[in-house]
Amino acid sequence: MIIFEKEISEYYDQPYDAMYNDLLAIKKDEYAVDDQIVITAYYPTDDAIWKHFYSILELLDIPTFFVHIKRNDELGTLENSKFARPDSFCITPFINAEVNVNGDIKPCCEVQFEYHYPKIQHTTLDSALQSELFHKLRHEFINGVYPNACQNCWKKEKVGITSKRQRDKWLFSKEYYTTDIFQKPKIKSLDLKIGFRCNLKCRICSSSFSSAWYAEDKKYAEVRDIHEIDYMVDAGKYFWINQIEHFDDIEHISMKGGEPLLDHTHLKMLEKLLNLGKKDVKIHYNTNGTIFPEKHLEVLNEFDDVSFTLSIDNIGDRFEYERNGVEWEKVKTNLQRFSKLNRNKYRIDFFTSVSLMNVLDLTETLNCAASLDFKHELGYVDSPEYFSIHNIPINNRQHIIDYLNSSPHERVREVSARLKQDTYNNLNNEFWRNIDAIDLRRNQKFAQTYPLMAEIMSL
Repeated sequence: MIIFEKEISEYYDQPYDAMYNDLLAIKKDEYAVDDQIVITAYYPTDDAIWKHFYSILELLDIPTFFVHIKRNDELGTLENSKFARPDSFCITPFINAEVNVNGDIKPCCEVQFEYHYPKIQHTTLDSALQSELFHKLRHEFINGVYPNACQNCWKKEKVGITSKRQRDKWLFSKEYYTTDIFQKPKIKSLDLKIGFRCNLKCRICSSSFSSAWYAEDKKYAEVRDIHEIDYMVDAGKYFWINQIEHFDDIEHISMKGGEPLLDHTHLKMLEKLLNLGKKDVKIHYNTNGTIFPEKHLEVLNEFDDVSFTLSIDNIGDRFEYERNGVEWEKVKTNLQRFSKLNRNKYRIDFFTSVSLMNVLDLTETLNCAASLDFKHELGYVDSPEYFSIHNIPINNRQHIIDYLNSSPHERVREVSARLKQDTYNNLNNEFWRNIDAIDLRRNQKFAQTYPLMAEIMSL
């Protein structure tokens, strides 16, 4: 029984999303044995359109067993094929805008331009997306260039670490196969840092991203004017409503900070989305786990898809050391409350930033996540460089590698491969200078909290 039949070359003249939508419409949980998806090719085609076709089949989990190809075409390279995506291609700058805590508008958090960014205080997100800075980056991706602005991703991919570019291809998989990159770009995803207000002073953070850090730094040194750091200082409660109401194509919004759950002004923006009938917009929060968002849930319950990533780098007294400002028991109670949310509606996961402070505690952290039935992801601290695990002296790494390889968690064992590299930051003096200075401020002792790591870093 033929459930779908198409001459594949017709897609060259149809909207870019036509192939994805056609295949999505015939996706089934189960196919009958005699079901057939017939694709004909009697006119010239190129490799790109076939790669595009099979990638969508894989994405939608449509078995190739049911696909029957009938072709007598000339296969080659078609000039300016809209289905051609170079190996270096990244979808993010075609659909996404990130607003940093100081108001800088970027394609994503990893991009590092050599020029000044547009600022949300002085322009609109849509104008920034059409700016020459964004246009140049998109042009490079279309033409197979590896942009210098994206070195953070290229460096990670070179050593086998999953980059944001690669993660975004999965996160924005629908957009990847439905966005015509030759048309005027539209904002489908927003990565919003809702100011730098935060209740923690995380060791791997700074006063540029946390108001608690800022308040502490003011006691010991000169600091920048707060208006240079936080664009939300002068923003009114309707700031984001005025920005977002014209984005008809918005599909994802990610809230970060600072600590986004300390902010309530953005709830008006979410309410506006609901009033516009956009309850299918995916809402995501990166949160430190110190706040259970009862007020936010009153609004979030109306959306179809909500997720929380809980940034938990350690447990117990080591959590309190690394993310100073709250007792672990309070966070533990909040984690248990998060775990009781309706998991059919709310997706929740742990995210641990691996540093030389917590690398010997990863198994315990993952055990905590597993006990709460949370998925777990690992990232790596590369800035400040003295907190990177690459700042552990190479000759002193074997004990750590043995520990990692003995873990029951595959993700933990994978960390050992990074430590086996010859990369060494050689910033031991900078590490101890920072540790001792902040320990003195906060009446803490690194050697008391991490005796083994203190010994390793002192050898």
